[in-house]
Amino acid sequence: MDVLPVTGFNSGCRPEHLICYRPSLSAQYDTIPFRIVCDKLVPDKQKAPDQLVGVVLHKQHHRDNTVLMPRSPRQPSLNKKQKSPVQFSRERLEVLMDAAKAIFLEKGLTGASIDQISVSSRVSKSTIYRHFRSKELLFEAVALKIAEQQAQAIATFELDIENPADTLRQFAHHIYRVDSRPEFLETLRINISEAGRYPAMSKSIWGQARLEVLKDLIAFFDQLIARGKMQHPDSGLAANTFYMLARGNLRPLLSVSSNPDDELKKVDIDINIFLKGCEIT
Repeated sequence: MDVLPVTGFNSGCRPEHLICYRPSLSAQYDTIPFRIVCDKLVPDKQKAPDQLVGVVLHKQHHRDNTVLMPRSPRQPSLNKKQKSPVQFSRERLEVLMDAAKAIFLEKGLTGASIDQISVSSRVSKSTIYRHFRSKELLFEAVALKIAEQQAQAIATFELDIENPADTLRQFAHHIYRVDSRPEFLETLRINISEAGRYPAMSKSIWGQARLEVLKDLIAFFDQLIARGKMQHPDSGLAANTFYMLARGNLRPLLSVSSNPDDELKKVDIDINIFLKGCEIT
């Protein structure tokens, strides 16, 4: 049985007249019921705090039959009290964004509400509005984060400047597989459907998403043009055209075909026309 050794203690003293503390620890205390056995304090939980040393007892009135002892070290938790304000706020924002993403993808911008997002994320509406003045701004932030994830997934492919035609065909397949993921398609659907009501928002999302996805491809085309391996007056326009062909135009967005192999064959045809037009071999 784990016990707390007692020094300078008269076993005749009543328990409510005692307080136990260790000055080296935090001023925060756990309240632990105890009983007296042979001049020792025995916690009812039969477990003393880790490495409790130098226990000192003082007579002090306390209304409960308890001994107050400093808290022993505990594993980090998601409790706000154990995190810095910045750390807690960042994690809470991540939870909010994840919940908002799930609801937007399920219900769309029109069908989603801040109330639903607040309940799902367990983040108060006042906190949500402190970060985002409107539901539309929250959706824009979610969509831009998704666009960043999409760009990162596409960027995992390494283009080979020495074999441009073959590497671009493979890259087109990579783009198609990434952009056909449901969350990327659904985000694009929502953005297009809301373009009439929120043109500035849609333009911002599309512009930023396209910039993130195309920047490496534009740099690659610039190198090809500089080496005389590609003929095109505008690398940015060429990258945009290539990207639209690689993602299957609007076919995946409209769910025209459910067979990926058939779609990739169509992508190959479109990309071969692009390569021939730009004189890439």
